[in-house]
Amino acid sequence: MMTLPGALLRALAGIVGEPHVLTGDATAGFAVDWTGRFRGRTPATVRPKNTAEVAAVLALCTDAGLPVVPQGGNTGLVGGGVPLHGEVVLSLTRLNQLGLVDQEASQATAGAGVTLQQVADADPGWSKTTPGTTARRCSPGRRAPWP
Repeated sequence: MMTLPGALLRALAGIVGEPHVLTGDATAGFAVDWTGRFRGRTPATVRPKNTAEVAAVLALCTDAGLPVVPQGGNTGLVGGGVPLHGEVVLSLTRLNQLGLVDQEASQATAGAGVTLQQVADADPGWSKTTPGTTARRCSPGRRAPWP
């Protein structure tokens, strides 16, 4: 099992809070995509809650020479969010703030961790165009796997 130095884990915890730095078995779900086709390994999954924390985590990892893979809803179909080479996973699920849904403009301002289901729940009229099975997991910034 890959591990990070304790000082680095403490520094990450100082940025995002200890409960949001996952190691060991707690990272398993972040090292595989939802299809099960792509599997990797990670020494840690870090879950920031805002863009300032994202920037601080990325700066720390850059300074330490650690590669990072960002992960939204982990619903991509090509393994782009899976740590195939032992990268630290930057989970964006806590960036789940949702602005107003503007049906006229067909847009919504959403954090990287917002799912299509959250958008659909915020505006039921919008959900008529979103397949229910994909809406529960997909982030708006990712293409939904249409049936």
